[in-house]
Amino acid sequence: FQLKYRICPALIATKILKKYYSIALYGELKDRYEENIKYFEQYAIDCLDKCDDHDADRACELVIQQNELYGYVTCLQVASGANDERFIAAPACVQGMNNIWYDKLYPEQKSMTNQLALFIGFISLGLMAPNFVKYRENEKVRRKFPFFFK
Repeated sequence: FQLKYRICPALIATKILKKYYSIALYGELKDRYEENIKYFEQYAIDCLDKCDDHDADRACELVIQQNELYGYVTCLQVASGANDERFIAAPACVQGMNNIWYDKLYPEQKSMTNQLALFIGFISLGLMAPNFVKYRENEKVRRKFPFFFK
């Protein structure tokens, strides 16, 4: 997957073009900048959607993976800096932000008992959380020691 080398540059291009657009004086020049902004933003979204159609987990990884070619920034950081709301609203980006927010917490904690467990974890300053809160299983550990997770 070479998409991370396509998505991040497209988002960087939108950031640069938006800056030029904000200081451009002429209508025709501004129109061309705006047209190019829309093109690169849509290109980044299309690349992410293609990846999401093929492998949703990989698409989620792409948006939060640091890109060494551009100073170890993530696609989400660039999109946020460029204020690319449509890209940030893409399902893979939303899932990536959920993964960042919840980290090791199991994200589907919508039932009343799970919410109560989270509340107890907060009230006890995290001391009771391991006993009540449901955590994600680490896939690397699961693959290394499959006999523990049956």
